Amino acid sequence: MSFFNQFHKKGTNITKVSETIKVTRTIVPASKTAKPSPPPPREPRYVSSNGSATNLTNNSQPSRKRKLQSSRADTPNSSGSGSSSVYFPTDIRSSSSTPIKKQKSRTTLAKRTPELENRLSSSEDESDNNSEMSDLRRKSRASRSLESDVTIYSGEKRNMVNPDSFTDRPLRIVDARSIANLSTGGYKLYFPQDLGLPTDVSVHHVGSPLTEKYSLVIPDDLDEFRPIDDISSTVETVAKCLMTNDQAEAILNEENGILRRLNRFKNTKKQRDYMCVLKEYNVLVRDMRKNGMMKQNIENLEALPSTLVDYILTQCYQRVVSKEAKLVKEDEKAFTDNVYGELLGPLLRQMFQKAGLRPSSVFVDLGSGVGNAVLHTALEYGCESWGVEMMARAAKVAENQAKEFKYRTRLWGINTGSVTLKHASFFNCDEIDAAMKRADVLLVNNFAFQAKTNDQLVLKFLDLKDGAKIISLKPFVEAGRVINDRNCGDPLNNFRSETFEAFGGGNVSWTDSSLKWYLTTVDREPVRSYWKQAERPRRR
Repeated sequence: MSFFNQFHKKGTNITKVSETIKVTRTIVPASKTAKPSPPPPREPRYVSSNGSATNLTNNSQPSRKRKLQSSRADTPNSSGSGSSSVYFPTDIRSSSSTPIKKQKSRTTLAKRTPELENRLSSSEDESDNNSEMSDLRRKSRASRSLESDVTIYSGEKRNMVNPDSFTDRPLRIVDARSIANLSTGGYKLYFPQDLGLPTDVSVHHVGSPLTEKYSLVIPDDLDEFRPIDDISSTVETVAKCLMTNDQAEAILNEENGILRRLNRFKNTKKQRDYMCVLKEYNVLVRDMRKNGMMKQNIENLEALPSTLVDYILTQCYQRVVSKEAKLVKEDEKAFTDNVYGELLGPLLRQMFQKAGLRPSSVFVDLGSGVGNAVLHTALEYGCESWGVEMMARAAKVAENQAKEFKYRTRLWGINTGSVTLKHASFFNCDEIDAAMKRADVLLVNNFAFQAKTNDQLVLKFLDLKDGAKIISLKPFVEAGRVINDRNCGDPLNNFRSETFEAFGGGNVSWTDSSLKWYLTTVDREPVRSYWKQAERPRRR
């Protein structure tokens, strides 16, 4: 299964099995959809730092404020102590320490209702005069909003606009045509060629005058990258995540919007009409970029919609990692610490929210593989993100994906946190050791680790600061641990653990079954309290 397809699976439900700390959440009810005839646009909701919710009036398009959301192990005796790095410094962190306060379920780009999906993919001979269908479209237009499935409310202000975007600086992206064309094999032309029309098109982006080239081809294996579907997804993502309702009307109008016509002419294979509609979209995006409206919209975001995050990460993965995934998998060694497996987007997002990631955080991934989690945190949270991977091929793919990530986020106009990737053992890397001492959140996919490796990791965790969080798939310490005379010298006493369970598929690459994961917190206070209590009788 490709990385892209994971976002079309059912969402991940996380149920807490045991908990030792109190988590406070503020839930804000979603605003109700207005009734038709005529339907007023839904007003955005603003959640203040104290959790109170108010409506904001959208008097001017650019000033609209939105609250949107934004693997293996290394053995200590392994080779590869030398390291190479990719570093993209970006100082976007804030000094505020206001915690993440809210998580809300909403409709996502990848979870369109069957009713809407059918209408978007309907053929041209569908009767647009049907009164019942017209009513449905009016209702859909009324309920449409710039929302995502998860919304993060953080008190920290983050600079959303990439300082290298909205300029004429060249970008070295891996464009869609380079990975899917008639020469790559396994692809054929999508449209009939009796009209002699070109087989390539260009798509404008919001943050750069650079256009991306696409070949109008379709894969023999529909699980492979589909360029024409990617064009439609780009158009829809831009409209739903980076435009106000009024601006997006030209694209998302259910009766005659650009997206509807684009899909209609795609399904009826009318290439000339398809290219005309795509040109209409390109002109719209180009004009909004030139007049500053697109940049203003990004500045007004207070967090990134998760659908936008997922889509940008998907584009990077498709263009760099997909063709190398099998080779990376072949490098694994069964029944060792080097078994390769990926944590997928929905599970990662839930883990990071439970751990309390924010823009000012420092994140470290021990065994970062191809870099998915590192790029995810840098994009969605804008935090400083580190990764270390000892497998040579995976580390090289991660380096290439990080380069694509750097340029593609500029293409979208989105600022990110700094990304540093190291090719080394996490037991023998001085830079990772230094980052761990500052880390707020660590991720270690220890699902297949040997007991010895986990024990050695516990000793490294003793250097972490108080309050640091460790995300893992196997527990480092049992829940509810009690210090007594027998275990008072055990390093595990410095940690407390919570257990969570992720139900269903779409969580990890190696199984569709439910699985448990663990959040360990560095907490030295129980040890200090124990020894204070132990010293009192001696003073008497």
